[in-house]
Amino acid sequence: MQQISLNRQLVLIGGGHSNIQVLRKLCMHQYKGLNIILISESYGTIYSGMTPGYIEKLYSLDDTTIDLQRLCFNAGATFIKDKVVNLDEENKIIYLKESPSISFDILSINSGSISNKQTIHIENDSKIISVKPISSLVSKLEKIDEVIEKSSQKKISIIGGGIAAFELGFALHKRYFGKISLDLISKQPLVEKNLNKTSIIKIKKIAQKMSIKHISKQAISINNSEIKVNDEEVIYSDLILLSTGASLPEWLVKSNLEMDENFIAVNQQLQSLNFKIFKI
Repeated sequence: MQQISLNRQLVLIGGGHSNIQVLRKLCMHQYKGLNIILISESYGTIYSGMTPGYIEKLYSLDDTTIDLQRLCFNAGATFIKDKVVNLDEENKIIYLKESPSISFDILSINSGSISNKQTIHIENDSKIISVKPISSLVSKLEKIDEVIEKSSQKKISIIGGGIAAFELGFALHKRYFGKISLDLISKQPLVEKNLNKTSIIKIKKIAQKMSIKHISKQAISINNSEIKVNDEEVIYSDLILLSTGASLPEWLVKSNLEMDENFIAVNQQLQSLNFKIFKI
């Protein structure tokens, strides 16, 4: 085992893919004098790449879950189950909901994102489930099953038109053996820069074959089970899923980290532009 001498405290916020790779490397290398802490809201993290397969019932929950606590033990890191509520970049302090604050020398932020709700007015009693974070969606699958089982029309509406929305639609269609009515509501579907024309055509053909209907309108507001779109039409649904792109959690929005299109601005080394000690 390679040994490297340091005198630093490394704090990892979130059990995302990048931080998992950091812990994996720490399992293979010993950094003398480096104290490592992982902060996560849950003991396990869902591998997002296997989530559609889990929804389709191809994988079990254990198959898709990474045990963060055990990974930390193997990496010689301290695991803290808690929620970050504030970040003091200047004094290098992280404030947690339940536990005492934690200081750091190096900070890696890989806490994931939440569904973007900025452009939609949502009433408190609305029957919606956010796709992000993925762990939240997975935890509510039983609730989705219950809604579909009790419903006569079995209608699900997905607000969003990105590749994730289509992938979720395909997975739900297979989960319920095609016995659901499924709409994708988005003004401009499949606009991701990494999608070529051939892929877009194939994705749309799969959706058409599964009878997944694309509604080319913008969702304006949601009230209970009613979705109002930009031409004042109201669309009724048993269940509404938000796949409207990613947004940052509140504690990051309030931070002094420089932003780029509502995300943390980074250089080619994935370091924060105004706090180079950060690695995102």
